[in-house]
Amino acid sequence: MEVKKEVKVGDSVVIETGYIETGIKSLFKGVVKAINAGERVRLDVEDGMFTFRQRPIVLSEKAIQLKTLLTKLLADTGVTVSDRTADMTVDEFQYNGNVAGALAVIKERLNLTVYLNADGVLYAGLEEAEMLNADEQQSARIKLTYGRNIIENNLSYQTKESSPLKIVVKGKAKDGKETVAEAGMDGGSKQTHYRYNVTDKAALQLIAEQIYKQQSYDGFRGTLTIFGIPLAIPGGTVEYRNDNYKDNEGRYFIKGVETTFNTGGLRQRLTMGYKI
Repeated sequence: MEVKKEVKVGDSVVIETGYIETGIKSLFKGVVKAINAGERVRLDVEDGMFTFRQRPIVLSEKAIQLKTLLTKLLADTGVTVSDRTADMTVDEFQYNGNVAGALAVIKERLNLTVYLNADGVLYAGLEEAEMLNADEQQSARIKLTYGRNIIENNLSYQTKESSPLKIVVKGKAKDGKETVAEAGMDGGSKQTHYRYNVTDKAALQLIAEQIYKQQSYDGFRGTLTIFGIPLAIPGGTVEYRNDNYKDNEGRYFIKGVETTFNTGGLRQRLTMGYKI
């Protein structure tokens, strides 16, 4: 068939994955971004960001809730805003461009994780399990045991002392005044988080300590390669077991999932996040 006549840029794409015995689930929904027809046909696909770049927007807002701001940005796109989105006020937001660019500004300015899932729901908040609701968290919890259902283990065990982390949280009032709280230690990586209209020192200190506790821990960092079952999703968790080293066991946040598939079956590579 003549691919370029049958498939066009902008066509809808749905990728489903799984096994008949355990059910088929949606892995990706988006559109065709580019068509490369050589010896093999390769379709480059993209999620809702493709549509967002085609949609111009001009916004000028003051003292607006983040969820309200995102709802205005995503109006008539078919994408909804997650109920788990961070409960925070954006002091001021002015932008003239497209929706994708506006989301990039929000991500950079507020130092948030911005994530669009396969069901067309956008989350903006901290990189934590709260990007899923309670029911989703439970269904997205998978159990993996070293030597049984793990194909490749690229994890390294690290302590808080071997990977120093400093967390800085800045609260900004409407008049521009900043209040700063810190947690952790110098000598390693540094993260800065912003909270608009939060200037109470004690509240900011609590936020800094919570973030530090989540991201600085004695435990594993790295990736795990597993089979197609159980199906993992970003924002879910892994219950990791190792019968030889019980001290290394624990539950970890899943930062990302890379899925590959061929005639040999499905494979998933999980990027492990903080220890819960």
